[in-house]
Amino acid sequence: MIRPGVFLAIALAVLAACDAPGVRSLDKLQTADAETQAAAAIACEMSDAACAKQARVKARACLQLAQEAVGRAEAATPAARNNAACALDTYGAIISASGAATAADFVGQLEALRLGRDTATSDSRARALNKSLARTASSYAEHVPGEAAGPYYAADSAYWTGADSSGVAACSAFGTARDWLEVAGQGGATKDFPPFSGSVRALGVQLERSSALKGCDA
Repeated sequence: MIRPGVFLAIALAVLAACDAPGVRSLDKLQTADAETQAAAAIACEMSDAACAKQARVKARACLQLAQEAVGRAEAATPAARNNAACALDTYGAIISASGAATAADFVGQLEALRLGRDTATSDSRARALNKSLARTASSYAEHVPGEAAGPYYAADSAYWTGADSSGVAACSAFGTARDWLEVAGQGGATKDFPPFSGSVRALGVQLERSSALKGCDA
């Protein structure tokens, strides 16, 4: 039988664990608005599960703010670039330091690469990020078959290459994008990440329009 004093000590220890700084910080961060979450300084070891969760909240907020800016046609603003860079850096840190990185973390990194490319201020930077997106997406598609994410971002990268090219090079890139989109259309969702069905359809429409404009269907 546990003596009352021992039981009290156990109860206090459990309460202390539940009120640990990492838990308090995570609870506070999760209820904050996206701007506050994105600006949060993650001053802890990313290998710690609670710290990785805080970083994940920050990364998602940065991603959301960058997406919203691009959606408002504000991709050229410093805020959009900074939030895209924040998402890319934070997801990269989670993946590099945490053995518990999730599929959504890897897909978040892909989306951050896309946003980084679309908010870049120079052609060279945009092309470098697009190449990185192509490599990372292809690798994800290979290691996580059956999901739409890898093929979708590989298609997006190939489409961007085609739009950035002319002649045979453009048509070849569009053909690659078409192949990847076909695979993406048959893929499933990534846990804790929005589905790609709408994005696949939208990219398909863009692809056909751009292909026709560059004379690839002639």
